[in-house]
Amino acid sequence: MTDTAESAEESQDSNLPRPYRDAIEGYLSAAKHLDALDEPLKVHARALARSLDGQLNTKGEIQSALASSFDKVMMRLDARRPKPATEAPQMTGQTSIFDSPFGD
Repeated sequence: MTDTAESAEESQDSNLPRPYRDAIEGYLSAAKHLDALDEPLKVHARALARSLDGQLNTKGEIQSALASSFDKVMMRLDARRPKPATEAPQMTGQTSIFDSPFGD
């Protein structure tokens, strides 16, 4: 879809609820870990969100396969989040393997 067609669509339904588009835009604006390599997933998520919002606004329900695809894309985007660094285990209150059992 071109930018002008997308802009026209946005202006036509600007007063309709857009929970999926709002959710994906909120997520993407907060996801600082995503980069240019994630652009195809971002585009796909936005397209799915637009379709889901359209179904929700016209039919009052959504197609489960489309919702499942949206969920999978969101999980793939979320999987790109860096894992927190793990902390080295502390040995407080424990005996060391180097401690002599004979009290040397």
